[in-house]
Amino acid sequence: MNRLLLAIILSLCTYTTALAQWVPVTNPQNKALHSVFFINSTTGFTCGDTATVLKSTNGGSSWFSINSGIPSSVNLTDIAFLDLNTGYCTGGLGSISGKIYKSTNGGVNWVQKYDTNGTGFRTLFFVNANTGWVVGAGGVIKYTSNGGDSWLPRDVNISSLTDVYALSEDTVFVSGFGSGGSIVKSTNGGVNWAFTSVPGDFADFKFVMFVNSSTGYAGGLKFGGNGIMGKTTNKGLNWTTLTGYVSATPYEAANVTDDLVYVVRTDDTVSVTTDGGITWSKQYAQTGGFDKSISVKNGLGVTAGRNLAINTTVGIHILSSEIPGDFSLKQNYPNPFNPSTSIEFSVPQKSFVKLIVYNVLGQEVKTLLNEVKEPASYKVDFSAISLPSGVYFYKLEAEGFIETKRMILVK
Repeated sequence: MNRLLLAIILSLCTYTTALAQWVPVTNPQNKALHSVFFINSTTGFTCGDTATVLKSTNGGSSWFSINSGIPSSVNLTDIAFLDLNTGYCTGGLGSISGKIYKSTNGGVNWVQKYDTNGTGFRTLFFVNANTGWVVGAGGVIKYTSNGGDSWLPRDVNISSLTDVYALSEDTVFVSGFGSGGSIVKSTNGGVNWAFTSVPGDFADFKFVMFVNSSTGYAGGLKFGGNGIMGKTTNKGLNWTTLTGYVSATPYEAANVTDDLVYVVRTDDTVSVTTDGGITWSKQYAQTGGFDKSISVKNGLGVTAGRNLAINTTVGIHILSSEIPGDFSLKQNYPNPFNPSTSIEFSVPQKSFVKLIVYNVLGQEVKTLLNEVKEPASYKVDFSAISLPSGVYFYKLEAEGFIETKRMILVK
């Protein structure tokens, strides 16, 4: 396993662009870290070699070790939490033994829930408190329906599996490679699998993820050695190559909105798209290794590797940290627009905020915000590059406040 970087993104109160968003933080264990997962903008976990499990309770500014119950001989590959108490991590002794651990007290103690010989586990995904999957080398899939107390096999015809993502208990995607890159889909909880249509230039896939029930991204390596990204807009039925993505291999992605997606890459960089994958730009460059994992929660983004960095401006512009007197939603500017516009709003108290764009039929076309926000005035950039000309409406909902405004897209 390559040694990685750990980066966490912490805000400077106002939005700035490019490299200034990322501030280094010390990795206290100096171990290779392979996965990071944040529950919210303050509490997160990362795991890695020699049973390393670290926890942060201040948005990644500092970390402390919590690995009671895991032998130091175990290298951990992935970690995820369902809430502040319940979490899982996977790992093993190289590729010869796969292990699954569970914590019910916020990572303080870990109990082994599964052990197998002959393969190592790579990634895990839980869709709810009971239902989860793990995948690994040798085409191994394990499935639980009782919160990890027991694990059953799920067979799929791919020689090596790299990632798993579930939209529901029934709809599951798994990526991997054999003679080429493959993504399979199940609509009955992994009992049966069907190969999706992927471009033939994928040599393997490193990850698969979805930003909503229809739209997903997958990344990996193409034949010839360069990185490649794919996208689906029809629930994984088929995938197309994102020609705007070039160069290094993408290892994992996380999204803020349907169109705002961050990717960690093997050239030590974090790249971002704001238009659904059409164009990509470099946001940050690490040194001494490369990132393999990224998590985004409530404006906080985190990547996993050898070093640490912090920033909370992943897609949300904080215009002022002064506490507003009331909720408010302003008219977008410019209006009419093509293809991008900005929407400003104010939140006077900590609230769960939703900002959604609808067409004239009342159908939801974009979710711009769906998370808890602290008191402040914000600006969100909206790219309508994939939408046709016409009249659209955007609605802000927060703590009983609801307001809708009209905007016009002219192409």
